[in-house]
Amino acid sequence: MMLIWFLIVIGLIWLAAASWNDFRTREIPNWIGFSLIAFALGGRFFYCLFAEPSVGYGLFYQGLIGLLIFFGLANLFYYSRLFAMGDAKLMMALGALLPFYGTFMDNIYSYIYFVIIFLLVGSLYGLVFSCLLVAFNWK
Repeated sequence: MMLIWFLIVIGLIWLAAASWNDFRTREIPNWIGFSLIAFALGGRFFYCLFAEPSVGYGLFYQGLIGLLIFFGLANLFYYSRLFAMGDAKLMMALGALLPFYGTFMDNIYSYIYFVIIFLLVGSLYGLVFSCLLVAFNWK
């Protein structure tokens, strides 16, 4: 349980730093995505290393599988020009961060829910931002 809270807190801090930097400079530096991947996988590895033997390395493997799944998804979004590369790296890092459950299928369901909610919130943000642009630049 302590690992999940660690991952949530680290993820929220890094996402806040990425959002702040994205609003300020319009780009996300590489160190944010890569360091989040390192902290997520490192935290999972050391938790599995020092946890009970019954836990095994399943949590670490789930993080690697999530990283690989979101690597493919981020590349799909990047090459279809939905994302910039900094956003894609941050999405890969979230793939290493998100698998909180012990079973593979529960994590797959959480990935699907995450992507659906991610796309819905992104489309609502784009719609509101577009309406605000039209309202402020009405001529």
